[in-house]
Amino acid sequence: MVIENFTYFKKIKSKLDRIASQKRYDRNTKLLLGKDTVSDISEKDLEKEQVLRARKNLGVIFADLVSFTSFSESVEPQILQEVLNNALDVMTKAIAEYGFRIDNFVGDQIVGLYTESDNPEIVSKQLYRAGVSIIRNLSQDNAKKEDYYLRNGIPAFKVRVGAHMGAATVGFFGGALAKRFTAIGDTMNTGSRIESRALANQFLFSEAVYGQLQKSGFFDELTLGFESLPQDHPYFNISIDEILRG
Repeated sequence: MVIENFTYFKKIKSKLDRIASQKRYDRNTKLLLGKDTVSDISEKDLEKEQVLRARKNLGVIFADLVSFTSFSESVEPQILQEVLNNALDVMTKAIAEYGFRIDNFVGDQIVGLYTESDNPEIVSKQLYRAGVSIIRNLSQDNAKKEDYYLRNGIPAFKVRVGAHMGAATVGFFGGALAKRFTAIGDTMNTGSRIESRALANQFLFSEAVYGQLQKSGFFDELTLGFESLPQDHPYFNISIDEILRG
């Protein structure tokens, strides 16, 4: 009787695990491929991974903390974990508010994808709002924790942010032991390069993003200033002072 019950519950658990796995795949698929993705995906399709491959227009945003590596080497693990998790929480909430999915954490860097719409006007506006929100929210969080940071020798963190938009391939990537559902392509690489050129508390976005914002008249609605940077490509700059004034 005990053996029969154990076998029965084992089967039930296996079925529940499959259902939970299915829901996770559905959720990730909708987030990366968009709201219109068919939700009823068979396990056979999931195993083949065929349904989860697509070429899609999307927005990508990169943000990382400035000089955090040197700080991390000088503090106790407990303080490091507390401070980093708090900063990542502030940044991820800032972009999630505008419909972004967290694609990855790389140390003190976050990568966010916007796939809620492939309308260039909408994508560019959400990229802009998310980038501004990251810097503004982290600056406000620094102010709230100023006394605690001073007592513990923790610096006020600054962040650099880069954004780009374009086509990328989404799907499962990895090896036999580990795979991740993500986006791959030049759009991702360009977004990363743009972020690496930003200064502390600076938001750089590509000409593709700027062009769509200008075309839609979005800047007419803003009090923020911006300028083109004299680099290899015309990246456009929003600084922390302009963000806090806006």
